[in-house]
Amino acid sequence: PVPSPLLEENLEITSGYELAPLIQISESPTFNEKGADMKKIILEGITKIIIGEQQISYLDTIIEDLNSVGMNEVCKELNSQK
Repeated sequence: PVPSPLLEENLEITSGYELAPLIQISESPTFNEKGADMKKIILEGITKIIIGEQQISYLDTIIEDLNSVGMNEVCKELNSQK
């Protein structure tokens, strides 16, 4: 990827922000292992959309990236707990 000063600046500003969980996912071993990577994918992806570096259709790429690091497995683990 091409370095983006605007993206880097915004990521620096938002470092330390926590994504509020919509569900309790601490019961997922996969999320416990890979959650930091997933949060980074979400934060960077949404930031790119907000600053205009990417179109809203980039959400599809974010989902693909999340699935590549195990989001599907997290969903399976959480669904099996119901």
